[in-house]
Amino acid sequence: MRAGALASALCAAALLGGCTTSTAIDRGGANPVAGWNAGTRALAANSWLYAQLAINAYEDHEAFILPGDVVQRTPTLGNDDIGYAYVIFDRFDGDELVETIIAYRGTEPGFDDFVLGSVLGGHHDRGLATAMAVYEQMQAPQYAQTSLSLTGHSLGGGVAMEVSEQPLGEDGEGRARIVAFNSAPRFGALDSETDRLSIVERGDWLGFLRQFGNRPSEAYSLDCQPGFSPGRDHSMRDLAECLTWIAAYDDPEAGLSLAQNPLIGRPVSQTSPERPRVPAEIGDGVPINPHSNDEDIAYRLRQRLTASPVLFPWYRSRVGWRVHVDRLEGDGRLSAYWVLNGVEQSRIVLTCEEPSSIESCIDLIVSGGEAMVVDFYSRPER
Repeated sequence: MRAGALASALCAAALLGGCTTSTAIDRGGANPVAGWNAGTRALAANSWLYAQLAINAYEDHEAFILPGDVVQRTPTLGNDDIGYAYVIFDRFDGDELVETIIAYRGTEPGFDDFVLGSVLGGHHDRGLATAMAVYEQMQAPQYAQTSLSLTGHSLGGGVAMEVSEQPLGEDGEGRARIVAFNSAPRFGALDSETDRLSIVERGDWLGFLRQFGNRPSEAYSLDCQPGFSPGRDHSMRDLAECLTWIAAYDDPEAGLSLAQNPLIGRPVSQTSPERPRVPAEIGDGVPINPHSNDEDIAYRLRQRLTASPVLFPWYRSRVGWRVHVDRLEGDGRLSAYWVLNGVEQSRIVLTCEEPSSIESCIDLIVSGGEAMVVDFYSRPER
């Protein structure tokens, strides 16, 4: 749920009174960097990735380019007959699957989500069924070292909290880690054994309703956008950008995410001009992982990407964009495909028999990638 004009009007008086259900972690504290204390930076480092996944669950123009070790499963499962939707992401360490994350989508405007999903609780039962099915799958031996986490924004965060109240296994065992953002309130009992983290923007209009719900053991608020604007303060994209920016002061992976998502800007509440660290080796462009089965093609591809004003070749770690350009055996053709967040975006096969035509083919491939990335950042309302 991105806006709450009606609800914010109803709860404005309470919010003006300063009610809160969470710890204001960004107030005071030790070892500040650019005005953000050590506790706030640690919180951001532990949550920025889940914040990006929570916004990507909406599958719209606000999506982030994710770290390359996070792969979105396909097909995605959005909007059933009552508006319930979620996306599953797998996080890898090298070739080892270390974490599976279910991101429940928050409320979209309409009767299904608000009434059937939220008020009547239909999304909660389906969210539990999804988590139980994934947990059952993860009982296979190959998932022995894989953890399960749940995340979501607004109603999606509320669904994650609701699911955390129930065991996921038939034997009464099985719990998932929860990271929720600006979540809908929960009125059921929350045990103290489950790892639950709730992060909210101060002023979020749901703060009024959360006063009457049960508070997770770890619940924190941030003031990324000062001033009174309950609907604006409910925005997941703004909160995710803020957490990623703060995390990047200490976390190199968050710094790389800033390079992948150049539209992320300094939080409005930060008065210091100091910027987080972005890997110095990245040129003026969005980092791309290039791959090829041919050394000559790999060299030419790297040279063309280095010269690009939009893209930059990156080899030190996985990033969200990658391009594969492979020489097909025997017929002088090149196969090229682009991948974003683990999902193939486009694929072409070109005939490039002569050395001069290879240059032209690679130029065509990279030009197509440049157009794709520019389009990604130019979508309406980004």
